[in-house]
Amino acid sequence: NKLLDSQMTDSKGRYAFLLGPSEYYAVFEKEGYQSTQVRPIDLRNEQSAQDFAVDVELHPHLSADAEKYESEV
Repeated sequence: NKLLDSQMTDSKGRYAFLLGPSEYYAVFEKEGYQSTQVRPIDLRNEQSAQDFAVDVELHPHLSADAEKYESEV
């Protein structure tokens, strides 16, 4: 695994990548939220580069009190 590119979203949370024929995965991170991974992104059978975009829902980190409550329930 190696980092190929890093993107910042625009003000509406949108981004775009152009990916060549290969297999990839994407990690979505924002401070205060749980990171999310999308894998596999399998473009090995493609003949040319493809645009990549996916809708991802990020969930806020639970506070310490919420985590304690969740473990007790």
